[in-house]
Amino acid sequence: MPDGCDCVVDCDSGRSSRARLAQVLAEAIPGQGVRRAGSDIADGTLVARAGRRVLARDLLIARAAGLRH
Repeated sequence: MPDGCDCVVDCDSGRSSRARLAQVLAEAIPGQGVRRAGSDIADGTLVARAGRRVLARDLLIARAAGLRH
């Protein structure tokens, strides 16, 4: 989550105009649409087997998890 943000608004809860302005049409509740850190993959879980080809999505997942090397 970016600093200063506390929820994720579903795309069906808003609309955008041709002027590229977004308007939220529903109440945004703090914590809505947010998962706790580690809720997707538990600490210590194997996410890729040794020798498997690394795909672009694997790199994106690693970056999202905070891995840099």
